[in-house]
Amino acid sequence: PAVEAVLNGEKPYTSGAEWLGRYLLKDRWVIAVAGTHGKTSTTSMIAWILDSAGLFPGFLIGGVPQNFGNSSRLGKAPFFVLEADEYDTSYFDRRSKFLHYQPRTLVLNNLEFDHADIFK
Repeated sequence: PAVEAVLNGEKPYTSGAEWLGRYLLKDRWVIAVAGTHGKTSTTSMIAWILDSAGLFPGFLIGGVPQNFGNSSRLGKAPFFVLEADEYDTSYFDRRSKFLHYQPRTLVLNNLEFDHADIFK
């Protein structure tokens, strides 16, 4: 019944990426890591470097880094490091997830054609 109410337009809805950008990241210094390969490792390293400097950043990582033991943390610093996935946001929003994050700093590891099912 809940899903039907959303699909029938009776209840508002949003994607996770849009919600993240709109509510959680809006006042943060977003460091977004993008690229075809190495996003998880690079995101983990940046979060670890900031954490080791005593800055306690927030982060959202696609895998579970060994040094943190979990894939996300809200953090206390203005910095929020995240893996900026280029795959589509949801079935109702075909834009890339990273378009919702509005990064202040972008790290682009590499670039090659990927996700042929989404991009032409």
